[in-house]
Amino acid sequence: MEEEEDTLYIFDIISLNAPNVEAILASIVKETTKKVVFYFTPNFTIKGMTATIMPNDDDALFVLTKSHC
Repeated sequence: MEEEEDTLYIFDIISLNAPNVEAILASIVKETTKKVVFYFTPNFTIKGMTATIMPNDDDALFVLTKSHC
């Protein structure tokens, strides 16, 4: 992973078991993080977050952002 300003870039999550992605994100996302960019297509959803697939971006595949509700 890499962090730049308010964006966290996650390149991969490697585990022998199905990871609890919500717990992983809770431990690495800061209060100032507004966007998480995954360089893979995750198979989960998180309440209060919106997801965008980035079809025109050669690198990023999936972007998770905080909802403004």
